[in-house]
Amino acid sequence: EPQGLLDGLNSFFEGVALTSLGRFLFSQEDRDTALERSDLNTEISGLKRRRGAAASLLEEIEHEVEDIQLLIQERMERRNELMRKYAGCTLGCGAQAGAAAILAAEEDPEGVVELRSTLRRRIEAVQKQVRYREEHGGVAVLERDAHLHMARQEMTALQEEMAALVLERDAVKISLDRAEQEKRIAARELDALRRQQEAAARLEEETKVAQQELKQLREQQDAAKRLEQEKRLAQQELESLKKLHEVA
Repeated sequence: EPQGLLDGLNSFFEGVALTSLGRFLFSQEDRDTALERSDLNTEISGLKRRRGAAASLLEEIEHEVEDIQLLIQERMERRNELMRKYAGCTLGCGAQAGAAAILAAEEDPEGVVELRSTLRRRIEAVQKQVRYREEHGGVAVLERDAHLHMARQEMTALQEEMAALVLERDAVKISLDRAEQEKRIAARELDALRRQQEAAARLEEETKVAQQELKQLREQQDAAKRLEQEKRLAQQELESLKKLHEVA
């Protein structure tokens, strides 16, 4: 509807442009364009009418050709019957047999005229064959597609499983690396602990030796103290004896 309204407005303005009033409303170029469009519309309308008449005439001609081809086919079938009839003669029909042989040798030089109806029938036959193949061959195609789909799904599943295995392998490798690293750290810590234990053992032995030496020193000090006390006691007794001797 909008297109029809637009065409109507264009036709109206073109009609106005071709009148004397259009000289005042439109330029010379617009008027020339409107005149050319009007001529083209008239020519297109005439061509469409000629095309319709030619199409009708073509249909009538095709119908006539089809009737003629049917008549030719019927006459040729009758001729073939006569040919088969005279081909079995042995005596008294030599002329007829010769004529039948001549007729059998003749061929239609024009052949079958290719009409639109003939082409349509061929196209319909081909389309039927295509549909038949699609209907009967569709099962095989569907089975093939189903197998391909299943194969793709299996391939996808295998790829996913392979990716999971690769990830698991990487995780195990990382875990092994960490375990190895922890083992090395534990070995270093154990070595350090052993060294500490050895140092502690040496320190304990040195402590024992030092304690023994200290004990010996204390014993020596005690012996020296006792000796000093005994020396003092001896000196005191000696002095006491000297005093007693003096008094005596």
